[in-house]
Amino acid sequence: ALKSPQQIMGVLLKKYWFAAINKQCSSDGRMSDASQIYHVTVMPCYDKKLEASRKEFILDENSSIKEVDCVITSLEIEQLLMDKHIDDLSTYCVLQAQKN
Repeated sequence: ALKSPQQIMGVLLKKYWFAAINKQCSSDGRMSDASQIYHVTVMPCYDKKLEASRKEFILDENSSIKEVDCVITSLEIEQLLMDKHIDDLSTYCVLQAQKN
């Protein structure tokens, strides 16, 4: 089965990056399993949500770890910003930096 870039990134993060990072960490800094990685993608359409929820896209047959944990659409990001009354993101970032 072919995978989309969204799903490929999930495999790269949770399988290969997880293994590589655990090799470099001391035993007390290691993650117990890939479920400790929460992979979020921002995608342009709702179909990617359906894709990420398919049971074929479980990382390993013996686990319930999804390749992609959460998909947020660009429209949902816009709605979140509007709900918070953030019209201009660049101005918002400057104001937040000045508060700190």
